[in-house]
Amino acid sequence: MYLKRFILIILIMLWGVSFVQIFSVPPYAEDVYPVYKSGYFVELERQMGVIADSFLSIKTMSRAAYGWIFLDDMGTHHDIRVRVYDSDGLLVPAPGVKKDVPDEKVLGILHSAHPRPSFFIEGGRYHGIIPFKKQDRCAFCHNSSASNDVIGILAFSRKYDGHVYYSSERVLIFILITLGITCMIFIAGRWQPGIKVKELFDKYD
Repeated sequence: MYLKRFILIILIMLWGVSFVQIFSVPPYAEDVYPVYKSGYFVELERQMGVIADSFLSIKTMSRAAYGWIFLDDMGTHHDIRVRVYDSDGLLVPAPGVKKDVPDEKVLGILHSAHPRPSFFIEGGRYHGIIPFKKQDRCAFCHNSSASNDVIGILAFSRKYDGHVYYSSERVLIFILITLGITCMIFIAGRWQPGIKVKELFDKYD
């Protein structure tokens, strides 16, 4: 019986924690980000990818300066700050202008054998670093000597609302968990040590 009581106490505690998490209480999105990435952040990353593709299209199909105007507009009207880095990891504030301001995270991706987009939370903002690999349409202006063919990088920084994590996604997850624990409490409550689980249900037939 002691084992049964112990199991019931643990399950009831878990049920309480799960039930509370249905509502808007800590931990928030940024707190659980290292363990679980909410679909909210996935959507932010998708938006960054759209901006990166748009910048590349504007830059290659029109004047290069228009690409930087587009990025400035993202910062002014949407508070999405975007910086452009060349294949050496140097900041490019405008076409043809370079500043010797390398970024460690950017350099880390540039020197990687298999560069991939990187996303992280820092300073209360959501950041993304998206590398550009050499494409046919880029060959006219860019020559990459790097073995990984990276010709540049866009670094994003934007605000985010962690409370969006408490939308339907979080509510649904913890409702299902709570229901699952409820079923476990029901089974544990009917369980009698030394009697097979099947016998507990057979006697009610």
